Amino acid sequence: MTGYREISSTEDLDRMLDRVAGFHDSLAKEFHVVNRGSVLPDLSMAMDHRFDGQFLIQSQGPPFALELVFSNITELHVNNPRECFSATGKVLCTGRNQEKAVELNFDGAIKIIARRLFHADRSDWLGHRAFLGREVPSVEAVHARKIEGRWRQCSAYSNAWAEEDGINFSLCPGCGKLTELVSP
Repeated sequence: MTGYREISSTEDLDRMLDRVAGFHDSLAKEFHVVNRGSVLPDLSMAMDHRFDGQFLIQSQGPPFALELVFSNITELHVNNPRECFSATGKVLCTGRNQEKAVELNFDGAIKIIARRLFHADRSDWLGHRAFLGREVPSVEAVHARKIEGRWRQCSAYSNAWAEEDGINFSLCPGCGKLTELVSP
């Protein structure tokens, strides 16, 4: 995922929280959660069941907005839209196999636990409008390359389609896989 940094240790998480002053004077502006499984048009089921989420946190201090991408959310609690005064987090080892998980807790009003967490500075994403795209980013996205103009081609299916400018993550209409536009 081009432009995103992964939180892979407690030290990474502490650095991010220090950088954003613990999300003091922040608010959760947008949530976009998607189940990677689906019922297909032929009524069969794609069995890739897991929740991935994309969150936009806006702040009164720098960085003024941060995009958080959670992969494989195992717990999500949202119970209050108020401003956040501090967020805490930790990297956990869970389950029989001691799998890594990242937990973020925003004043007890929002709590998210996921297998992986990525973040990107989006300081220009301020204001009332919606900023998150229609597809949630994923490290499992296959590459798509720009062909010409608005046209791109899926590396998994060789299908080409036109897409709006500025959209990095898009579903291939041929194979249905999530693609990420990469530079040639």
